[in-house]
Amino acid sequence: MLHLISDFVKKQLDDDKLAGEYLFPRNQLYQMYFVMSRLDAPRFCKLDFIVNFGVPQQAKAEVCELFQTGGGQAHAFSVFEKLDEVALLKIHKYLFWADKKLHSVFYIEDKDTISEDLLFDFRSEEDQQKFKRSEQLGNKKAN
Repeated sequence: MLHLISDFVKKQLDDDKLAGEYLFPRNQLYQMYFVMSRLDAPRFCKLDFIVNFGVPQQAKAEVCELFQTGGGQAHAFSVFEKLDEVALLKIHKYLFWADKKLHSVFYIEDKDTISEDLLFDFRSEEDQQKFKRSEQLGNKKAN
C-alpha cells in the first residue's frame, strides 16, 4: 500500500497537482511517531489512531477498505484522488513509519529531526535544504 501511495504522490508532483507547502506541526508528527512506536502490525493495517492526527474518519475507512479488497493500481489511484491531499500525505507518513518499524529500521527519533514538511520524503536533497529552518529561529537574544 505504501508504494501505491508513494507512486500516486510522485505522479501528482510530476503533474504539478501538489503545489505549495504541506506542513503539519512537528509536535503532532512526533506524537504520531511515538504512538506508532507502541503499535504492532495488525493495528497498523487498521490505521489505529490516525484520526487523532486530523485524518477524517471517511478517509481512514476508504483506505482500510482498500487494504482489505485490493484492486490494483488504477482502483487505488481512484480512491486516492477522492482524498484530501493533506490527509493522504498524513496517511503516507503513517505507513512510511509503519514500514520502517516492520522492517526493523524504526528508531526513536528526536522530535527536532522530524520535518514538518509532509512532502519531505519526496524531495531531493537540494529541495530539502530549502525547507530547513534556521538553527537560530526561536532562540532568544542574550542581553
